[in-house]
Amino acid sequence: MARSELSLGRAVSALMLVAALPLAALAALVFAEELDPWPALLAGAAIVVGLLFIVRAYLSDVASAGAYVDALARGEDAAFPALDHPGAVPELAVAITHLKTSWETRRKALEAIASAHETVLDCLPDPLLRLSADRVVIQANAAARQLLGPRLAGRDLAAVIRTPNFLEAADRVLAAGGDSEAEVEFAITTRVA
Repeated sequence: MARSELSLGRAVSALMLVAALPLAALAALVFAEELDPWPALLAGAAIVVGLLFIVRAYLSDVASAGAYVDALARGEDAAFPALDHPGAVPELAVAITHLKTSWETRRKALEAIASAHETVLDCLPDPLLRLSADRVVIQANAAARQLLGPRLAGRDLAAVIRTPNFLEAADRVLAAGGDSEAEVEFAITTRVA
């Protein structure tokens, strides 16, 4: 995975936050006439330059870790990025690695459950269609595929079954949030080869 780019505004904001206290201390020493202005300016410049490298590296590592988490959230199989200073965010790196492992374990468990459910549904002798709230076929068991055709998933129910009573009953059940049921009888004519 490529390193994430760090925005200049974010780096400057962090730099100002981190450098504020030492620069304020230098200014106080100048105003108290304990330090000449030119050495104070040189010390201030050295502080800003030194902190710029530290802040940039740290924020770049945090941005790369954030981009990695975003990639995981999108379902991409990304590798954890190489960090410039892995000691700067060790807890974050460990937590993200644990999160990825946990997600992968849960994903595999869900895939196994889905596969088992599909096997059970395919063994049912009656045709069964699972619909989305907007009446699109999500899943069909083997009996439904044999009766209605092989490619049902993704199709609107009205394109699969054109019986008005059936469609009205499906709409009533879907409108009730699945907490109701309807029974519809209709004849199916099949061709015998």
